[in-house]
Amino acid sequence: MNLWIEKATSVIFEHSLEKQDFQRALDEWRFVGMEDNFEANETCQLCDHYPIKYKYYIHNSLSGYEMFVGSECINKFSENDLSLLDQNNTVVSRNTLSDSMKKTFKNSLLKYLENFGTANPEFDISIPVNLLQQYDGILSTRQVMFFKKPYDVANTEEKELFHKCLKVNFRKSKSKSDFSVVKKEELWRFNFIKKFLSTDQKKRYM
Repeated sequence: MNLWIEKATSVIFEHSLEKQDFQRALDEWRFVGMEDNFEANETCQLCDHYPIKYKYYIHNSLSGYEMFVGSECINKFSENDLSLLDQNNTVVSRNTLSDSMKKTFKNSLLKYLENFGTANPEFDISIPVNLLQQYDGILSTRQVMFFKKPYDVANTEEKELFHKCLKVNFRKSKSKSDFSVVKKEELWRFNFIKKFLSTDQKKRYM
């Protein structure tokens, strides 16, 4: 038995009704969501690894106990041929975790934008909020400019949310031509838009 299995088995059994079979005990648990721990100052409650940045919550539907685990532990279940289910009784996969992470980042950015709108009523926050929701953060060069004012006053962790959620879409020729004009004539816009370009886009368009 590897060390992770030994430690995980002990913790899972401690908070499960099943005390003999690890997979049966794990069947009592559901993955319920994740949280970005910006300070990276927490310890995984399954393996005691410190520090962890992302907290993945698992909940025992029978005992009511809930704990959070780190990025490595949440993936080790499948790596050890164990099945952890989500709330829809679907086996948690890397795609499940990726989708959960994207949703968490998006909701956190929406919350930040709404708070910014409350503190700055003169700014029409509905525009960036609707763009984020409608286009899932994949925006034209003109659309991304609506995020500049809330971005400029954000702290480091909050700016990280913008970078994780916003992408520039160059599929439309209008967006490409607009960026070319901005690059030549409006340096302040260019400097903001380039923050949200992928590495490949920077190579091709800068």
